[in-house]
Amino acid sequence: MVMPKTDAASGARDALRNCAAQIASAKTAVLTTDDPEGPHQLRVGLRRLRAALWLYATTIHGDAARSMAAEARWLAREVGHTRDLEMVAGLLAPRMKGPAGRGPLAGLTAAASVERARLRAVLQEARAEALLVALTDVTEGKFSADAVPLTPLAADRLNCQWRKLRRAARQLTRQGANERHKMRKRAKMLRYVLDLTDPLWPHDRTAKFHKRLARLQDGLGRLNDASVARRVLEQLVAAGALAADAQDVLATAVDRLDHDAGKDLADLPGLWRKLERTPRPWR
Repeated sequence: MVMPKTDAASGARDALRNCAAQIASAKTAVLTTDDPEGPHQLRVGLRRLRAALWLYATTIHGDAARSMAAEARWLAREVGHTRDLEMVAGLLAPRMKGPAGRGPLAGLTAAASVERARLRAVLQEARAEALLVALTDVTEGKFSADAVPLTPLAADRLNCQWRKLRRAARQLTRQGANERHKMRKRAKMLRYVLDLTDPLWPHDRTAKFHKRLARLQDGLGRLNDASVARRVLEQLVAAGALAADAQDVLATAVDRLDHDAGKDLADLPGLWRKLERTPRPWR
């Protein structure tokens, strides 16, 4: 990514323009295909947008950043319902091979199709369209921002996210699923902000930090996938979307997913220690 090294206002416009392109492309994919990457990329694009708005919030005048961030958070939640269900279907499919798994997997796939249809309807509603229009206005320069030096601003924002991640990592070996999920969100936010400011920092230090942060995220992500799978199954059962025999087969598949995530749980403290000892690129 190319970005100016002195002007935060120009940096904000470039970052938001990139986010707008990703969101628009992913929206089209959701509306026109059944590819699971559509909801995934749309959620990533919305998260990157929120990271960019947070990074540049102190330089953007008025309520534009706060309003857009709130709407991006809302839409990301809507997309998340679809993404989680489709992700769980993909994760459980290899764990339900054979005749006994066909019916339960078909039920899970049918539920995912219903959820995809709901998301398509949401994306065509006025509220979602308004967010995309507002984002287009921003990328066309229809907002005012301070032309402050970008490097010190970015370093300050990255230090802020790093402190939040370190707080979230306290007592890592005693954490439950909710605490690990919070840590994962902090790691994601740090990574998005670092991605947005990559060209400002020495490449060798950035690459090493990125690699270790990605490994931590991957471990946290696999642990979170198991928690999401159990939550999705509970929601489908509560909604009466699965037959009784399908519930048992799916519950067994989720147990296998939990078991497979055991190694990630054991590796997590070591991954965190490696990242904590890695020089931060922005310092």
